[in-house]
Order: sequence, then structure tokens, then C-alpha cells
Amino acid sequence: MSHIGEGESKLLAFFLRDGECTAEISDSTISVWYSWLPRPLPSTYFLSLAPGLVCQLMRLGKVDRIADETTFQVGPGTTGTGRYVFDFQRKWVRIRCEDERIIIKVRDKRRDLNDVSLRRACKIFFGAASVR
Repeated sequence: MSHIGEGESKLLAFFLRDGECTAEISDSTISVWYSWLPRPLPSTYFLSLAPGLVCQLMRLGKVDRIADETTFQVGPGTTGTGRYVFDFQRKWVRIRCEDERIIIKVRDKRRDLNDVSLRRACKIFFGAASVR
């Protein structure tokens, strides 16, 4: 198993804690919208965290490789480091590789990976408090 650094471990914990998230890995940054963090702009992280994050998600899901897209389950379990340690329930993860970006969706239910409704998008991108 490859070593995962503190930064990757914290980011993985944020991805898998209570709630859901959608992430976009571009050529310059990782942008993440969390359902548990009500804000209109994504949280951004250094691109150097991407390989460790993706590898750990794949390891947890027992995925060896990704061609274009794969969907898998992780958990339940515990992840994180220091004060950023979270227990997490079973989650569904979809990783889609596109030409210029990688999209990662983490959801509580498999069917929600396909949900592109405006209400769900607002809930993930802007937080549950802003959607009534």
C-alpha cells in the first residue's frame, strides 16, 4: 500500500464524512463542493493532493484501474488524521476521466450518482441550508 500524506488523508476524510460532495480535478486545482459546507464557491486544494486522493479512493473501493469511468462502494470505515478523523458510512463513488478534467462524485445512494436535477445540484454546490 502506498503512503498517504496528511493533506491527502484530511481531504479523503472530507470527501467521505457525513454528506456528499462533487469534485473537479483540473490541470491547476482540485475544486470541491460539499453538501455539509453551505457556500456558493467550491473549496479548493493543491493539485499535488490529487494522486493520493484518487489512489486511496480506488484502494478503498478495490478498484485496480479506471478507463473512462467507474462506480464503486467504499466503507463503512474511518479515515483522516489528527483532529480530522471521521467515521463514514457506506458511500458510492463515481470517478469519470475526461480530456481536461476528472470528476469525482461521492453519494450516499447509488441512484443519486445519476441525479442531475437542479435541486440536487444546488444542494451539493450551495449547501442544504440554501435549498428549501
